[in-house]
Amino acid sequence: MFLDKYQIKTYDEFYLNKNILPKIKNYFKDDNIFNSVLFGPNDNGKYTIAKSILYDIYGDDIYNIKETFIKINVNGTYKEIKVYSSIYHYEIYLNNYLLNDRISLSMILSSIAQNMNINTLSYNIIIIKNAQYLSMEIISIVKDISEKYSNSIRFILTTNNISKLNNILTNFFYLRIPKDTNEIFVNYFKHIVEEEDINIKDKELIEIINNKKGIKSILLALENIHLSKKYDNIIKNEMDIWLQDVFNIIIGKKKLDIDKLRELIYNIITKNIDKIIIYHYLLDKILSLNLLAEDKNEVIKIIAKYEHRSRISYKDIIHLEALIINLTYIFNTFNL
Repeated sequence: MFLDKYQIKTYDEFYLNKNILPKIKNYFKDDNIFNSVLFGPNDNGKYTIAKSILYDIYGDDIYNIKETFIKINVNGTYKEIKVYSSIYHYEIYLNNYLLNDRISLSMILSSIAQNMNINTLSYNIIIIKNAQYLSMEIISIVKDISEKYSNSIRFILTTNNISKLNNILTNFFYLRIPKDTNEIFVNYFKHIVEEEDINIKDKELIEIINNKKGIKSILLALENIHLSKKYDNIIKNEMDIWLQDVFNIIIGKKKLDIDKLRELIYNIITKNIDKIIIYHYLLDKILSLNLLAEDKNEVIKIIAKYEHRSRISYKDIIHLEALIINLTYIFNTFNL
């Protein structure tokens, strides 16, 4: 699979993010890991860089990830929470459950932090992706844990927004991961097209890059073209399916179930996707329908209102849920 074949592990394999490499090598050397925040635009390799830093210190075992169940006691009730780990580090995915259960998340972090890593006789490392979705309370807990257990824990957070973090995590090292130029980005995928002898024109490649946005989605699309030998046979990725499901709920093709809707929204926002893309996707899909001009204006006003609220606050989930419910309601009043 292309995702495995073109997974960046070592510094020598860097093509994207190459300009930041000297700074990374300078800060993370001699087996020294700081409590760190890697920040920058969506889908620009922050998580890949975090894993490459660990690979440079610990080697291939970093990529030998397994499911680990951590047992915690919450008010007398025992729970087993699934996380992912290698023998050197843990990865915390902010899924639907953990985002809602701050007590469990706090106890998981504390449980890991209290013990030294038995393989290195040093600190455990926790990678938290999409840290922009952490509540202020959890961010404060991360700070407290990093200070209280400074001999046994290190955090690496990735985020597209540090406005909530840098006022609290003042003891963390911040490294900005800038977005590569379009020329570098396109040339990277041109190299893969040539390497795999994929029959696709430059114009078609650029169209895929613009439509798919993320590196993983582009690689999946290229692999599908490589296997099917057809440019027009590009499979929908997971994100495409989720967004289509949201659209189908709005227009009444799928039943509105609040619990399932919330799970769907969590799935979407905890991926590396710019939240504004979601609003624009829904706007484009709805305006493509045969609606009256007055109905289209109503849709534009509603989406603009919630997009603005989303831009100026951190409660993406609340605003998206309210938007979808409002659009679903008004669609019942339209003459379709």
